[in-house]
Amino acid sequence: MPLRFSYIWQGADEIPIFKWLTADKNSNSVLIHVYSMFMNRPADRGIWQTGKRIFYSGEYIMDEEHADVVVRFMPADDKSARHVLSMYSPYKLKIKTENRPNARYIQLRLQELDAIEYKIHGLVKSGILDAQQSNDVRNYLLTPGNITPYADMMLSWREYSMTNSIDQRKFCLFMVSNPNCKLRNDTFMLLSRIGHVVSAGGFRNNMAPGDAIPPARKNHNEYIKYLSQFRFMITFENRSLPHYHTEKITNAFEAGVIPIYWGDPFITDMFDARSFIHIPTLDNPNQQWEAVKHAVERVREAETNPAVYASYFQHPPISPDRVASEDARVAASLVAISEELH
Repeated sequence: MPLRFSYIWQGADEIPIFKWLTADKNSNSVLIHVYSMFMNRPADRGIWQTGKRIFYSGEYIMDEEHADVVVRFMPADDKSARHVLSMYSPYKLKIKTENRPNARYIQLRLQELDAIEYKIHGLVKSGILDAQQSNDVRNYLLTPGNITPYADMMLSWREYSMTNSIDQRKFCLFMVSNPNCKLRNDTFMLLSRIGHVVSAGGFRNNMAPGDAIPPARKNHNEYIKYLSQFRFMITFENRSLPHYHTEKITNAFEAGVIPIYWGDPFITDMFDARSFIHIPTLDNPNQQWEAVKHAVERVREAETNPAVYASYFQHPPISPDRVASEDARVAASLVAISEELH
């Protein structure tokens, strides 16, 4: 089946999971356009005139007015998305469905997509799967029990939180390239009064010359191993938006690091508040800054009291029941995407 990728993020010309979920042989000859949010209102309007249009966004763009299928971080129920967004006036993003009554919405967060890609690439590298046989990968993806990103995250959390010596870990990691979240930047400066915060991203980088970080996408296991050198990690999102949480907090958990988090107002619905330092989203700037200062004092307390630090590892970040339900949702999303590709 013809599959065309357009307007994918910088450095990518396709989204592998859509390619993997497309069978080798299929009588359906409908052209399928898979595209993302990085477009400048395409000059080639032909993309909208024929075939099926599948829009993918792991970012805060929730919808695209021409899409037949939308794969996004928000819950699949569009009415739920509308209700949640109406609560947050700064982000009343337009969701145009009036002319698309049959548009389908599928939830698949970017970090879930990444985790699936890491797993498949690892299996291909080890020879367990053959990437040249797309049905081989597709069958693996669609087999119940194979794709379990949250169970895998918890397995890694247990390993790193139990085997790494706390005394040998460094204080805190700050890994940011986007400078536009002032609250995050100011929190970095405040935490730097407690101890040395390693800034390893493109913004305010203070690493020693020659030091390098394993690339997150090309060598995920080594990247997580690098994160595991730290006790804390600043995991603020670029903005606060309901249900919008990215790989920042899950990477920290995976490495057995305590996240210092601000972003998704509903984050504690997903992750146990006792396992990380949560800064709530507040409308009042003064109250928001007080919440940051309170969180920084919690970091100071944990940094100076080993028992307090250890308490963050007494509760799993995500409950067994939630692990099962989230992994089941991811598996169902893969089945739904596969249906749309055939």
